Amino acid sequence: MDATYFRRKIDQRLLEWFESKGHPPALVYGIRQCGKSKSIKQFAESHFKYVNAIDFWKTPNAKIAFEESLEVNAIAKSLTGLFPSFKFVPHETVLILDEIQDCPKARLALKGFKEDGRYVVIATLH
Repeated sequence: MDATYFRRKIDQRLLEWFESKGHPPALVYGIRQCGKSKSIKQFAESHFKYVNAIDFWKTPNAKIAFEESLEVNAIAKSLTGLFPSFKFVPHETVLILDEIQDCPKARLALKGFKEDGRYVVIATLH
């Protein structure tokens, strides 16, 4: 864990969510710049081998990955084309969708990720 990171209430909530059987994608609400993303990334790095993070506010071109299809395989393929460092390995990968309100189709895709079950998704919105 990062030496400058202070544990917060969200850390325990994320752990409870993660440990619950059949958990849906997590939606984390909060005002901008309150530390949501840092907490989520800290959690993800300690629980998953592969952490793929997109901030739709900072990288609006990432929206294109959700335009053609909402099918999980198509999204994963499109995202790895846009971000070559991304890895999608079943049950070892988390996809963080920061500022998901800026990409409505990504929000629609959450149901597909839940039904598919191979990848965990955590999204933030304000």
